[in-house]
Amino acid sequence: MTQKRLAKFAPIPCIVQYTASDILAEDDSLAGNMQRVAVNPLNQLRASAALRERGQGDGEIAAAIFVTAQVVKQRLKLASATPALLEVCAEDDITLEQLMAFTVSIDHARQVQVWEAVKNSSNKAP
Repeated sequence: MTQKRLAKFAPIPCIVQYTASDILAEDDSLAGNMQRVAVNPLNQLRASAALRERGQGDGEIAAAIFVTAQVVKQRLKLASATPALLEVCAEDDITLEQLMAFTVSIDHARQVQVWEAVKNSSNKAP
């Protein structure tokens, strides 16, 4: 079995944070992950919603997850979709554009009703 090792002087990124800081470890972790790998838009949605619940504005959220404030607004709009449709989107059964069409109505029961009516259709255009 081959064991992988870092080079003796390989740089290791780290964040030194003061205990009195308002920035949570989760925020730092999210920012680090987003810099390394493109994050799924649904994960951006969830991260944006979590930051919003902590009282952060669009600009602060955008800076934390390295997107524009407009992207934050779009992702937070998607948060108004029923959790059932968010799961359908997570499973790649509908696109973000299709999911956005469901947010025209804030009625979750209606969203599910429309999904049930169109999910087996050959035309699922938003």
